[in-house]
Amino acid sequence: MIHPENHIFDQNPDSLAQYCEQQGWPAFRAKQILEWVYTKLADSPEQMSNLPKDARAQLAADFTFSSAQIIQHQTATDATQKLLMQWHDGDHLAVLNPDPSRQTECVMIPSTDTR
Repeated sequence: MIHPENHIFDQNPDSLAQYCEQQGWPAFRAKQILEWVYTKLADSPEQMSNLPKDARAQLAADFTFSSAQIIQHQTATDATQKLLMQWHDGDHLAVLNPDPSRQTECVMIPSTDTR
């Protein structure tokens, strides 16, 4: 079993194909998983309806699919939504405006960061 901190976004097509091979799954499963994650924006293996249930369960056990926790959610009078999110490392916070016509993101880095 892979450590749960192994994020699905850390996988490239080759490493995911190797993972699928190690699981004994057909080679095309890697392409299906990548399509769900990057095209259909699935944030959980449970949404991957063209994968067998046992494959979805194994993916959930082996990979992290979501890294952020919503700390605060505000809706403005014009229906703009602002999300204050804390990432899994605890150091970076982001404000996301998920307006379908324009999506912006502002990432704040703590002052202790010396970049």
